[in-house]
Amino acid sequence: MKRIAVVILTLIACSASGQTILEFSAQDVVTGKSFTLTGGANSRGIVIIFTSNTCPFDAYYYDRLNKIAADYNSRVPVVFVNPHPGEDESVDAMKAHASRRGFKVPYLEDKNQSIMRALKVTRTPEAIVLKPENGAYKVFYRGAIDDNAQVATDVHRHYLTDAIDALLNGQNPSQAVVRPMGCNVRNN
Repeated sequence: MKRIAVVILTLIACSASGQTILEFSAQDVVTGKSFTLTGGANSRGIVIIFTSNTCPFDAYYYDRLNKIAADYNSRVPVVFVNPHPGEDESVDAMKAHASRRGFKVPYLEDKNQSIMRALKVTRTPEAIVLKPENGAYKVFYRGAIDDNAQVATDVHRHYLTDAIDALLNGQNPSQAVVRPMGCNVRNN
């Protein structure tokens, strides 16, 4: 049985101050429901974490990503997005992976890579924090989750959670862009 995911994406501006995105819609493979960016319009922002089923760097982060989602999802929606093509990244593989890893937030498929391209994501894991502004969402933070993929106990800089805390406190992030480390996203 073939599944077709509809992804609607509108990129409305790109400037030195950051990208602005109007809307996107993608299927949550866990629930089968459509997720829309504006569905969280009453929130202070949204956290999008691009990940895959097979990248070793992503595997280092699964427990940390689940903790971030558990800690913040009630205040700012957190979603995981998988832009990788291939059989090991299929919808069925994503469902099994989400179950095995205990994902409690939407796990969105982006197999046509429109969300990834619009947000200029090139690696996984890579985090994007969007902030609502003038009827759209502006990129508030982009990049690495923290400064140590391999050893969670040796993390000294928590880039993503620092950015989320800044967003929730009405401040600017101390670093708006941090180069992500990880696997290059395979193009389809």
